[in-house]
Amino acid sequence: TTIGWRFVNPLMKKQYGIDSMPETAENVAEQYKVSREDQDLFAFRSQEKAARAQKEGRFAEEIVPVFVPRRKQDPLVFDTDEHPRESTLEKLASLPTPFRENGSVTAGNASGVNDGAAAMLVASETAVKTHGLNPMARILGMATAGVEPRI
Repeated sequence: TTIGWRFVNPLMKKQYGIDSMPETAENVAEQYKVSREDQDLFAFRSQEKAARAQKEGRFAEEIVPVFVPRRKQDPLVFDTDEHPRESTLEKLASLPTPFRENGSVTAGNASGVNDGAAAMLVASETAVKTHGLNPMARILGMATAGVEPRI
């Protein structure tokens, strides 16, 4: 699930913990002394920038429109990120902190819960030839990196 875990690996829980995204935000805010006011201000400015960029069409080439057919009506077209919200600092300051008692993370200053999708088929050179595939890219290398799961 978005907030929380369904099937927790007990060894992973013991070694790393299973903090949700809002809990990790609280951990980071506490560790680095990021105030609620600073979080709200950053969120407000970020939302303003996102809305402005969206209005100026800066994301138009990044979102593939999805057309949902309807009976006797034009299809619904989803071609815009639904996350940017018009808000105010006053509204952000009034939101509760449901993730930790006396916390600082709210639904307004945390990352949004958004839907998104992507698909990719990775195939060996043999599979490409066998199935007549037309590769669009070639993987030359890879790496992973991360931080302690609590942050």
